[in-house]
Amino acid sequence: MTSISSGKPTALVHPALLQLLKFQARARLSRLFSGFGTPRRFVLSCVGLFLAAIWLGNVAVSIVMREATDPSRFRDLVALGFVAYALWHVVRNAVWRPEAGVHWTSAELEFVGGAPLSQRELLGYRFASIVTAATLKAFLISLLMLPDVHFWPIAFVGMMLALMMLDLIRMSVEITFHGVSARKYGWIWASVLTLAGGALISSLVSTVSVTGLMANRAAPVAVTLLTHCFQAAVALRETLPGRIVEAPFHPFVAVVTAKSMLGSVWIWLGVAAAMVCGMVGVVLWLKRIFDQSILDAERRSWKTGDANEDSSRVAREVRQPLPRIPRCGGVFTVAWRQVITVRNHWASLTVAVAPLAILSILPLADIDEPLKCFINVVGGLVFFAFIMLPSVFKLDFRRDLDHMLLLKMLPLSASSVVIGQLLVPVALATIFQITVLVGTALYMPIPVMTLVGTCLTLLPINMLVFALDNLIFVLYPYRAQQEGLEVFIRAVLILTGKGLLFAGALIFVITWSSMAQWTGARLNGLGPGLVAWQTIFAAGIFAICLVSSVVTTRLLVHAFRRFDPGQDVPA
Repeated sequence: MTSISSGKPTALVHPALLQLLKFQARARLSRLFSGFGTPRRFVLSCVGLFLAAIWLGNVAVSIVMREATDPSRFRDLVALGFVAYALWHVVRNAVWRPEAGVHWTSAELEFVGGAPLSQRELLGYRFASIVTAATLKAFLISLLMLPDVHFWPIAFVGMMLALMMLDLIRMSVEITFHGVSARKYGWIWASVLTLAGGALISSLVSTVSVTGLMANRAAPVAVTLLTHCFQAAVALRETLPGRIVEAPFHPFVAVVTAKSMLGSVWIWLGVAAAMVCGMVGVVLWLKRIFDQSILDAERRSWKTGDANEDSSRVAREVRQPLPRIPRCGGVFTVAWRQVITVRNHWASLTVAVAPLAILSILPLADIDEPLKCFINVVGGLVFFAFIMLPSVFKLDFRRDLDHMLLLKMLPLSASSVVIGQLLVPVALATIFQITVLVGTALYMPIPVMTLVGTCLTLLPINMLVFALDNLIFVLYPYRAQQEGLEVFIRAVLILTGKGLLFAGALIFVITWSSMAQWTGARLNGLGPGLVAWQTIFAAGIFAICLVSSVVTTRLLVHAFRRFDPGQDVPA
């Protein structure tokens, strides 16, 4: 984004930008309440309120009934939470290089991109939105910590400053990773993945071998692993690297966990506020430095003739005949775009699903019975399909918000567009699950029909999950790089809804298992060996998954057909 500056010293946030923030807040409230005014959103809005009531009720019960956490453990949890959140931003941006140093929506570009504002004022506008979001999120998080903190107001202020610091760290990481050259970013990518992979493998090996994970059957293997990983992370804090990494967050932890309003807490509060102000200066400096480096690199590219060579190469590629894409009613034509994305980002996608694969096969280290172990692996895969895989494989409507008008203008039916959008993520999720199941079957042999039946059942489950995520998106669209409280609330509500859906599915599976056993016993009473209850159980599960996926896909088709890009696309 370019801007025009008057050359005079300016305030960090221009008054016009403050007015724009007020208008945006009013627009969000208006959009929120308008969801009840349209019939097609009324039901989903009521569901959202129901989920919010459940979440708030759970929070209230947790505040009233939960016992206070041990102070030393609470301090460890707060410190590790801050460190983990910061490191997550580093790893995420190392795996998926940010497209821009500072993300702006198309509406923001339209309103402020061409305005006579300096980069300092534009970043001040972004800082103001960070402060607003951090304040509201800190209020909710500090409420959750009421049983653990001694003085809620000071804990709220400390959490607000910590969240602001974390967002500023995220901005600095995005600006740096976007601004470095491709060669340097490659070194960063390799270094971060090597360190993260080494830490994960070391944690798994030490947990299994040193702590005797296989011998501990008092808790599920995943719970045992997470417990030992937490203990290892706490022990790592006492080492020199751990102290260096945690040092920037020590003032914030000291404020949040302060035991009294007197003494050093005010010193730590002043240090935390000064660090946030200093981080603002760091972000401004990084933005100026890397903007200049990008501009210098582009000038050198034009002087050396690299740009002309790139243009000639593109021209030669354009003259080459395009590959013939099978249509199949236009389904494969729509899916071809997502296939190109997978081809360009296969390494990042592989890295993203690797931890899920490791977590899925953890039962192999704890369960000796092959069939029981296989069932636990399948349960883990289904759980990840509900919670994690839709976030990893965003190769559908959720990444095509700005292309919705083009998708609706295609000379294809709505069903073809919807199936084409869902085809690639569903196929990738199914391939990932089949790979894990085949590896499990090779390690612990199971009946071939059990393996085949499970793989066939996972396909409609994945179709159901991705169709449901896209249905929510089409009804309530949002931007991928959107920030603020709205994203936090949406994530909480979606996770709450998915948790309830997964719990309901688990209850149904248990109930249907009992019914299948009863039905099998009655049928076998008519004739020995007439039909096995396992066959009835598998057929029923497959049928209900298939019907649910078809119904959800049809609802998505209907929602896409009624989607209005002129009104429904958020700014």
